[in-house]
Amino acid sequence: MYAILSQAATLHVSPGGSHTPPFDSWETAATTIQSAVNATIDGDTVLVGDGHYILSAEISVAKDIVIVSSNGWASTIVDGGGTVRCFDLGASACVVKGFTITHGHTSGNGGGVFCDDGIPLVENCIFTDNWSCMAGGGMRGGTARNCAFSGNMARSGGGGLSFGTATNCSFVGNWALRHGGGAINSFLANCIVWDNIAFEVSSDLYDCTAEHSCSPELEHGASGNITNAPLMASSFHISTIGVFTSMD
Repeated sequence: MYAILSQAATLHVSPGGSHTPPFDSWETAATTIQSAVNATIDGDTVLVGDGHYILSAEISVAKDIVIVSSNGWASTIVDGGGTVRCFDLGASACVVKGFTITHGHTSGNGGGVFCDDGIPLVENCIFTDNWSCMAGGGMRGGTARNCAFSGNMARSGGGGLSFGTATNCSFVGNWALRHGGGAINSFLANCIVWDNIAFEVSSDLYDCTAEHSCSPELEHGASGNITNAPLMASSFHISTIGVFTSMD
């Protein structure tokens, strides 16, 4: 008997592609991220070229794949147009890396990104101006790593993040109409949560566990946390002296 081994493929996405399957070059690239995702199998990579991708429907991922920008978040924007959520990652063991995720909107949870559990990983991304009518304006569930959340809003709680895990992330200038302008019901490690707003209780953090993080609502010295004002260079970056050094 002979075993047939499948080799992981890289599928390309570009606004200038010819949209010719199997999308294996920039010339034949898919013109939408969802089209490339639909053509993958577990283990594949979707490589997304520079561009501003305005969505008419959320990008749904149910496979164990990597979706990564070719040149990082500053060059690759996924935009919900204020009408749809940007990503629904479900419970897949997927990785989404290197995007600006913006203008996502949902009547449910997770305006920018929705995850069923903590397995999906989002890293090196900017979440800005996303909106949820429930919880998690930026992201619901999943694991965020090396991400920045700014200007996101949730009607219930967790303007930045709800029911998720964040490592090496910043939450600055997010809003919640009830509680936890930065995050609710989440675990945070090595994060900055500062200058968020909630109109009922806990502007920064509500029912969260934090370690080695910075927020005025934490107990200084407990679990390595501090309450000192962070040295922010912008809403998305901090100076070289801080909880972490770079989004890049």
